[in-house]
Amino acid sequence: MADENKDAENAAEEIKALTYDLPVKHYIPDDVNLTYCDNFIIQHTANEFTLIFSQVQQPIVQNDDEYGRLESVRAKVMARIVFTPRHMSAVINALIQNWNLHQEIRKKELEARKNVSTTAPAAESPAAGDDAG
Repeated sequence: MADENKDAENAAEEIKALTYDLPVKHYIPDDVNLTYCDNFIIQHTANEFTLIFSQVQQPIVQNDDEYGRLESVRAKVMARIVFTPRHMSAVINALIQNWNLHQEIRKKELEARKNVSTTAPAAESPAAGDDAG
């Protein structure tokens, strides 16, 4: 049993020795568009997660009655991205961290605005006898 544990530890050490941690330098080609998406679907199997991003295409209608007759609206798929469960976990963690940072920054901005509005000097009222008319 001790020999099996030792062998497993040695194998793990060898794999770790062969693993390189290189920085990733992102490059965005000119032909990659920035796309707005207001709808998404997440699907998964045992081995992958598929994220489907789309834009809802609002129908052109003349009045409320036409809206009432609509059965659905179209959503144009803009991108389909597949992740392994391991990478999906990293995506989720990055989203949570970024969301929390975003919320923290917005909270500080709101507090700063409140402080500015409550500490701003009040408008001076005209002195007695300073009628403009």
